[in-house]
Amino acid sequence: MKTTKIITSLLFTALCATVFISCDSKDEVEKVSSPSSPRSLTASNGKVYIVQYDGHVTQLDTANLSLGKTITVGANPDASVIVNNKLYVANTGGMAAVMDSTISVIDLSSFKETKKIKINMNPAGIKADSYGDVYVVSNGNYGSIPGKFQKIAAGTDVVTDIAVAVKNFDIVGDYAYISNFEYDATWAAANKTVAIYDVKNERLVNANIVTTEIIKTPYCIDVNPVTKDIYLGVTDYKNNGKMYCFKEDGTFNFEFTTGINPSKTVFSKDNKSIVVLNEGKYEANNAGLNFYDLTTKVNTENYFLLKNNRGLGDTGQDIIRYGSKIYVAVYKSSIVEVIDANTGVTIKTIPMVTLTDKVTK
Repeated sequence: MKTTKIITSLLFTALCATVFISCDSKDEVEKVSSPSSPRSLTASNGKVYIVQYDGHVTQLDTANLSLGKTITVGANPDASVIVNNKLYVANTGGMAAVMDSTISVIDLSSFKETKKIKINMNPAGIKADSYGDVYVVSNGNYGSIPGKFQKIAAGTDVVTDIAVAVKNFDIVGDYAYISNFEYDATWAAANKTVAIYDVKNERLVNANIVTTEIIKTPYCIDVNPVTKDIYLGVTDYKNNGKMYCFKEDGTFNFEFTTGINPSKTVFSKDNKSIVVLNEGKYEANNAGLNFYDLTTKVNTENYFLLKNNRGLGDTGQDIIRYGSKIYVAVYKSSIVEVIDANTGVTIKTIPMVTLTDKVTK
């Protein structure tokens, strides 16, 4: 564990009293750094916002790739989204005795939390539509409190329930593309569907547009904002997964093999290729990337390994493309990997840490 020591003097006596640190002219304040696990990524106005599971959000300057300010949010924050110059962060409280039920709202101009919005317990996924409304899917407590799909209204922050079953979702244009399934008596995924919900008119358009048999458990859903193709990643949690591509109307398009637990798809600017983040197994150090050429239909597995002669790390949690770079949050490895989007080669590996004060004699 790295430490940075700052020697205090008599000039700081009043300050120490203000923050309730008992110190005198002989005290030393250690800045103690400990690894922090990045959970989700968003980007706007030249900055990537890194949500860390220990309860913080940190700025990353995309020009010089240096970390900036860090602020505190709720317990065990996870998914995040930016809309109307505000960052909405889902606080799960997943490691707490009682799970959290809030969304932190951060004003990006001041980079300060302005409020917390009360929602259902254990929010897991969060997206926004073009009207400024924010949508949240929560897991509840996996028992007496069920999961919900909810909307936070733009302007008023009024929360309303939506009577649609959701495991995961994406929003493109006026439609939410919703992946859902149920567990049968053996805890296998059953009744797998991809539904369409009209966010403008607030109605379910189609309860299931896919007729293709989906093998394994749906794990992620992402929609190409230009072509409207739907990418559904599936897993059995221990072997290589699969990525299905469906056309906008649900017609089967193609499929290819991924790594373990495909968790998110990002699209190239010219819509000629996609990159899939494979989460891998927790503590197995086998996160990775797939590169799929949409023109040639060539699937490159272990893309990051091939381009960089090393693995991506342990538990790939999130991936975004912003400008000419791809950013990957590698949760258990406590890093953010910055990759050249055109070549697949790493530009910088950024260790994520949290600094805390420790007063010593």
